[in-house]
Amino acid sequence: VAQRVLGDPQITLPAFPCGCGIAGCLDAICGARGLEMLHSHLHPGAVLDTHALITGWQAGDPAATRTLAIWIELLAGPLAMIQNLLGAGIMPVGGGLSNSAPLVAALDQAVRAQILRRIDRPLLVPAECRIEPGLIGAAVLGLANAATENPRVISESAFM
Repeated sequence: VAQRVLGDPQITLPAFPCGCGIAGCLDAICGARGLEMLHSHLHPGAVLDTHALITGWQAGDPAATRTLAIWIELLAGPLAMIQNLLGAGIMPVGGGLSNSAPLVAALDQAVRAQILRRIDRPLLVPAECRIEPGLIGAAVLGLANAATENPRVISESAFM
């Protein structure tokens, strides 16, 4: 569940609805649509898409800067906790927001400031498989299951 009181000055965020059916999940706010919802909540009446938000943030627009600061603060803590628990060498960042190198770098800096093991290289890096890696993984798993259930239907060469 996402942190709900944060920022300077402090604000209380609502429990944004999530695709899983529960309200308040971190996943509901960490992607592009969540960033847009956060901006609309922080700045009532302001409707900007993610590209405009990131462009505004990079240009120093106060509203976009506030939104991105809250978003980074919101994500950095849970990502640092995951890093502290698992000790990963890297944490790949996927999706459309990963196309903004300055955004990934800012989030990386915030995460590394909160982890126990200090490192002097980026921890958050853009994922290398840019074409829907989740779908590719699901397809491979589906093929593997189909091959297990009926080896005649799918030959081993499908996996080579």
